[in-house]
Amino acid sequence: ALAAPRWRGARERYARAAQQKPRAAPAFRAEALKALDADRYTRIVDERTYAAISRFDILGVGLILAPGPDGRAAVASPPLPGGAAQREGSIRQGDVVDTIDGVKTGGKSSFELLEIVDRAADAGRATFGVVGAGDRTPRLVTLERTVRSVGDPVRAARGPADGVGYVRLGEFNSRTADRLAEVLRDLAARGAVRFVVDLRGNGGGAFQEAVAAASLFLDDGAPVVTVVERSGGGGGADRRETFAAKAP
Repeated sequence: ALAAPRWRGARERYARAAQQKPRAAPAFRAEALKALDADRYTRIVDERTYAAISRFDILGVGLILAPGPDGRAAVASPPLPGGAAQREGSIRQGDVVDTIDGVKTGGKSSFELLEIVDRAADAGRATFGVVGAGDRTPRLVTLERTVRSVGDPVRAARGPADGVGYVRLGEFNSRTADRLAEVLRDLAARGAVRFVVDLRGNGGGAFQEAVAAASLFLDDGAPVVTVVERSGGGGGADRRETFAAKAP
């Protein structure tokens, strides 16, 4: 993650400039990224785009979590618009999530955090042990989970033709891995031995689902992608995390 002080300064400058000259907002965003010495994958988005991205709220409580500096989960961005965390009002970006449903988050990947919530006896809510600024011990915050209705990510499927099955994926939402597995099984039952997965026009979406979809074509444990989080200066080492394929 980018160093907080540098990011806050760039964000404030961008927000002021964009408010004064909305039509020049893209240019201001580019200037902010240049000032941060950000890599080519870093983006600054406006409120409307951020709201659109939030439809991929995998936890269902309006929080995006990522490993923090001490290995525990941390709130990686402001609570998503309209989510349970935003309505509850006490959770802030940068807060540490010490536990989820009583399970310690230290050392767990994003996949494992999601699995904690999914395995809960009450799938309709989750309890977070949150440590904010000034907190000596975690405070328990229970949030209602809302799993939004999502569309079918498979836009087209046909074949097999000469043993080749074709699947077009329009996005990576919470149904992608399951639906892709279902379509692949159907095509294989009809004789497909090779597959084309068409991602043209795919707008992206849920990172976990993209990894799970790739896992359908890889051996269990094979590396899928490595994510590198920049330290943002200050002499800190970049954080690297490799996500491996998991057998369905």
